Amino acid sequence: MSRLVPPNNGGNANTQGHNFDLIFTGHSLGAGIAAILGKMFHPAYPELKCYAFCPPGCSASIKLASQCEDFVTSIVVGNDLVPRIRGSNFEMLRFEFLEVLARVKVPKIKAWRDIRIPCKNKDLEARNKKILHSKSQIPTSAYYKEIKSLQQNRLRVFNDISPPESRLNIPGRIIHLVHAMGRNGNYISKYLPYWKSSQSLREVDLCLESMKDHSMDNLVIILNKIAEDFENASKGISNEDADDPVEIDEPGNTFDDLYSGSNFSADDRWFILCGRPHGSVSLIPTLLTIAAFFCAAVGNNTCALFIRELDNGEVFHSMTNGLIEDVAGLTLGLYAYGVEFHHTDDDDYVLQCSPNLPDDIKDDSYIKLARGFSVLALVIGFPVMCFLSLANCMMLSRKSFRRIAVSLLFVTCFQSMMFLFLLSERCHSDNFPNLPDEVNLKSCHLNSGSKMSLSSCVMWFLSAVLTAYIDRASVVEGQLKLLSMHAVAAASH
Repeated sequence: MSRLVPPNNGGNANTQGHNFDLIFTGHSLGAGIAAILGKMFHPAYPELKCYAFCPPGCSASIKLASQCEDFVTSIVVGNDLVPRIRGSNFEMLRFEFLEVLARVKVPKIKAWRDIRIPCKNKDLEARNKKILHSKSQIPTSAYYKEIKSLQQNRLRVFNDISPPESRLNIPGRIIHLVHAMGRNGNYISKYLPYWKSSQSLREVDLCLESMKDHSMDNLVIILNKIAEDFENASKGISNEDADDPVEIDEPGNTFDDLYSGSNFSADDRWFILCGRPHGSVSLIPTLLTIAAFFCAAVGNNTCALFIRELDNGEVFHSMTNGLIEDVAGLTLGLYAYGVEFHHTDDDDYVLQCSPNLPDDIKDDSYIKLARGFSVLALVIGFPVMCFLSLANCMMLSRKSFRRIAVSLLFVTCFQSMMFLFLLSERCHSDNFPNLPDEVNLKSCHLNSGSKMSLSSCVMWFLSAVLTAYIDRASVVEGQLKLLSMHAVAAASH
């Protein structure tokens, strides 16, 4: 590092034996530091270059940013939020939000219910007209007057505490990498670089891409793609996206053209809680999987999974709290067992579970398989249930639904394998403690736990079928809604 330190007299570093070029680079906060170091070392290294990737918007003053234009180049990706971090930008964002609240012409709860559901571009303008006043027709309510008064006061105070000439900016020249969009309205795998003025990027665009555009990994992929396209163009090789040309009219306003108006694709779904972008039909398999998971979790772990009733007329009498009890049967579970007693005085059945099996009762291969498959069903079923729940909050592809359906079929098979327990020796042997020798037991048959497990198998399977045909179910739901609308309209006439 001592070789990089500029001479104290401010002379040229090359006169001190420095025969190499110096380049500073960094990402995010490191990009801002790289730009500052570049300014510090530039007098000693006139050929110095600095490449700042996604630097903070508050890295340099306007005067310093202009002084760095000859040797500092800042690269900004798409809607990256970090290069837009300026006090003036967030002041503007706040008053735009408050103004939108003033433009709402329907009850707020109705507006909230409406905006939770994404809509396509062709319906976006019509939907906004239903719930918002135009900017030129905002009613002069007391709330709107307070907003305007606050905005004027804040503008005056903000200019006093932060004069325009002292505000911070992005250092050097700015290259904006714009995510290109095809004529069909969908984004393509291409970013186009454009020079931006130092006065650009004055608005904060809140979207899910804001954090992704700041990712270093994403930046490397974008730069490699741009370099590849440049090399192909120099060799006369056409690009992959030649059949889907980019719709750009004015290169100077590329960012504004791509991210405003009808070009914005609402099919890039947001995560909206209970937005149900696939329709209400997606709730059915979701609720089925939730019910199936809890039925399997409870049924597989109870001591009353199966029951073996008495095979003879003799009963075992005992006295508990002054009541005469008859043995009604023996209940079995994957991990425990129990004895069901019948209180003859009040005609009530009581189950006494034992959490630990006796040492002389060994687990055969069927029980081990039943336990393994039951655990596997829950381990796979839980993440599948969570992922299917996302279909009610965001848009999933048809391939994703098919993968969920296949996973649910596997869960159904694993859950059904739990019934291998019926083939185990425990369902046929009479060697159990706490039972007299004269008591004979019948073979296992279904009890409350196994009925819950069987119900979970049915629900897993139904959810798999519905998930596999979710697109057709959505079409049917739309047709039913249309028929209901026609019926209501006919009834009103």
